[in-house]
Amino acid sequence: MKKLLTVVAVLFLAGSSAYACKCKPVDYEVTKKKQLKQYDFIALVKIVSVDTLSGDPANPDNRGGRWQVQVTKLIKGKKTTVVFEPMMLTSCQFYMKPGDEWILFGSKEKGKLSIHPCKHDLAYKRADEPQPANADAQKFLDRLTKLYKVRA
Repeated sequence: MKKLLTVVAVLFLAGSSAYACKCKPVDYEVTKKKQLKQYDFIALVKIVSVDTLSGDPANPDNRGGRWQVQVTKLIKGKKTTVVFEPMMLTSCQFYMKPGDEWILFGSKEKGKLSIHPCKHDLAYKRADEPQPANADAQKFLDRLTKLYKVRA
């Protein structure tokens, strides 16, 4: 009986497919605006709060999360206070917390500024970590600032 249960368990696990978020490597060595043309919004933001949307199957536009943000440095686009994360509550969510600072890259979708995993978004500074900003993120922000000729 043990052998039969073991065989059934192995076959069940081998036949099931687990979904995990997989991303291709993102190139942070951006040297031309053309490399970022798909984005309507690029900014360093501080996360103020987060709301999980209902996920109502009858309303597919009401899934994911809504971030209240404070724009610290606008690189491209218009200042905003709200950013949507459609992939929240999936294995691909961002795991941002209030007080965290991020370099966000957003695109308009159905009139909403949205962010998605596997793009150029980068954690700049975590609220619960006392050390200064992530050095790679700082270099990337400096490169974006220079590329878009944003005043320091």
